[in-house]
Amino acid sequence: KGCPIRLAPLLTTPANINAPWPEMNALWTLYSGLPKRGGGSYATGVCYHNGATFFMRAGDNRNLIGGSQIVEAPSSQVNPVLRADTASGASRRFVIDGLGLMGGTDGCLTVRGDNGFRARVDLADCRMFGSTAGRGVVNIQPTAAAGGGGADVIAVNCAANGGTRDGFNVSGSATLITINCIADWNGWEGSTFNNGYTCHDTSRAIDVRGSFRNNQDRSVHHVHDTQTWMLGSESGTRRGADATDISVCFMINGAGNSGTANMWLDTPRLFNGPSGAAQHGYAAYPSSTLFHANAAVVPAGNPGAGGFAGYGG
Repeated sequence: KGCPIRLAPLLTTPANINAPWPEMNALWTLYSGLPKRGGGSYATGVCYHNGATFFMRAGDNRNLIGGSQIVEAPSSQVNPVLRADTASGASRRFVIDGLGLMGGTDGCLTVRGDNGFRARVDLADCRMFGSTAGRGVVNIQPTAAAGGGGADVIAVNCAANGGTRDGFNVSGSATLITINCIADWNGWEGSTFNNGYTCHDTSRAIDVRGSFRNNQDRSVHHVHDTQTWMLGSESGTRRGADATDISVCFMINGAGNSGTANMWLDTPRLFNGPSGAAQHGYAAYPSSTLFHANAAVVPAGNPGAGGFAGYGG
């Protein structure tokens, strides 16, 4: 009594992989309305991917076409890409709870707005692992087209691990709020430019109690004109051994990046990685400022020669 209900395998190969609706509808009918402990019932959605197209019936049976869509981007992509529906004439919100994704040529999950519309996505308890190319395991970005929209993402208890490049990658005018999230063991394609959590352009981000460790390059590295606040976040120096570049836990801009980025760090936690390079807790490059509060380790010097100051009294 009170134990979780064990679900059967969700969907085997349907009779017609290009029209899987009979099997999906039967499964939706079977599992929708299951009673919740404490009252009420579950709204159970059903999805199927045939290798080229992603099919979905929402748990509340709403019409996703013309309102919100989960669509396939390039033909080589093996995981769904979320974007705002350009034909819908409005920005849309997606809510994803407990989803696991693996692989993908452009990362596990890409959130973007098209044609001036913004995509808004809420993620909870999602686990995303691996990518073969692209920007990161989780990409939050505008489109390349003129007038491209943006994206606003909130992620709670999520992971973006094991990517060929970055873990969480934010660009354009996008915003990201992460709470109790992890981005570990990213960066496997050989360069020294891959991070656990990285923001670009004019993006904005807030992290609360995130953990970013054992990434190939600086685990937290924000560039250009970003504005970021990290509260209780932990970060480690780089996993890769590169004696020609500094190894830093929290860094803004760098020798190859310019802009007026600001980062606010409150109660950060620092860890040394196995890198052979010099280890530093923080670095800010010219025209950028890193503000710190309640920092257990405050270095005497700033290897990036940018602004470095306390805040909040």
